[in-house]
Amino acid sequence: TDILDCYYTMVEAFNWAERYQIPVLVASDLYLSEHRETVDPEDIRFNVPIDRGDSALRDWPADQEYKRFADTPTGVSPRVLPGTPGVCYTAATDEHDERGILISDVGTDPVKRKKSMDKRMRKLRFLRQEIPTPQFIGPERADVTLVGWGSTKGILIEAADLLTREGIPTNVLALKYLYPFPSDGIVDVLQRSPRVIVVEQNYTGQLMRYIRAETGFLAHGAVRKYDGEPMEPLYVVQGVKTILENGALVFPDG
Repeated sequence: TDILDCYYTMVEAFNWAERYQIPVLVASDLYLSEHRETVDPEDIRFNVPIDRGDSALRDWPADQEYKRFADTPTGVSPRVLPGTPGVCYTAATDEHDERGILISDVGTDPVKRKKSMDKRMRKLRFLRQEIPTPQFIGPERADVTLVGWGSTKGILIEAADLLTREGIPTNVLALKYLYPFPSDGIVDVLQRSPRVIVVEQNYTGQLMRYIRAETGFLAHGAVRKYDGEPMEPLYVVQGVKTILENGALVFPDG
């Protein structure tokens, strides 16, 4: 959402990747990578936590078979450091059983395939519990809620402040985590707002459609910009006013 957040997001991404043994994709944008922003050096901590999870082991009992992809309640399997005595396993791209033995298309095993897939997807249920629910920035109750993702956060906060000063109480819901999407918490927040307007920089309203797909919630309006220039607070203010005055769904060309 801003330059400082980039730093801590990477720490969080590495920890989740290690703890849940999953790939974590971090999406950024051109505005974040090329704009200037002042950050207080005191806000940057170098002693960040390194969390590889309880499943990261440094040894393994010699009398116990090691299953690298063992089915567990959380879906996260015990793992040991490479080179640990008495431990050997295969890691390949094909589907496999708990020991890492491949389930090929020639000798397939539907039961084991389903078990492996269920195991992997089970991780997301536990990861979703760790994703914080976004909260309103600004007044808890407002006539308008601006919803955006990523680097639009600062722009939306400024736009909300301008609208509030002009007699349109406005707050901001800045989204960060897209998948797994914290659907329940976001719906609870959005349903408290009488007018939800999604602000994004694309023609088709990707974020607005994604929120609806994941939650069933359809925003009341959208401000979109797709001319290649950065979003600006005054552009958002103009879009919100147009939607409120004309009853339009989308600005511009609503």
